Amino acid sequence: VHTHSWFILYFLSIITPFAYVLLLSILEPGQQYSLLLELFLSALGLFCLFITFRAILKMFWTAINSHELTSEKIKRLMLTYFYMLFAFAGIYLVLYFDSEFNIVHQELSNISGTAPPLKPHAGTAFSGISLHFWPVVGLPIDWTALPFIYLDMLYFSATTMTTLGFGDIVAKFPFVKLLVIIEAFCGNLLLILGMASVVPHQNKDR
Repeated sequence: VHTHSWFILYFLSIITPFAYVLLLSILEPGQQYSLLLELFLSALGLFCLFITFRAILKMFWTAINSHELTSEKIKRLMLTYFYMLFAFAGIYLVLYFDSEFNIVHQELSNISGTAPPLKPHAGTAFSGISLHFWPVVGLPIDWTALPFIYLDMLYFSATTMTTLGFGDIVAKFPFVKLLVIIEAFCGNLLLILGMASVVPHQNKDR
């Protein structure tokens, strides 16, 4: 049962960002929303962050806890590494869509003059994203852009974790920059601790 509960946690941490995007797509930018709805959006965004970091810590610790070099441990290390790629991509997706929604919301609010911005700041969390989910004002949502935007986030996550840093996609918000630092640090730490956890076992055999 415990294993199943953690599997559900890993699954939710990957799916929840898309639920957040779906909720934003239902809302109509430019309209004034209640404080309750705004709080719910903020809570859902924080929930995405919480369960993702909770799952990363659990998988990270499980992967490096054993000192035996076995096929099972190698699988855990590889699974943790790839999970972190997708997990951080999901976090970046939430932050990107949140910033884009607020940009469109503020633009439409300024045009209509009937509603204040949903949040006081308006700016994109990333620059260099190939497509836009909310295109020109007045046009419908471009659902075909969603897979490409997620691919951009996954690509950004991979270049961050591997410390390649091509610079074609750039983090703009201070909080996003902090997450980039955390991901790069966790990726390198996983490799270092994963290798170091095997060394004592090898020395004993000699």
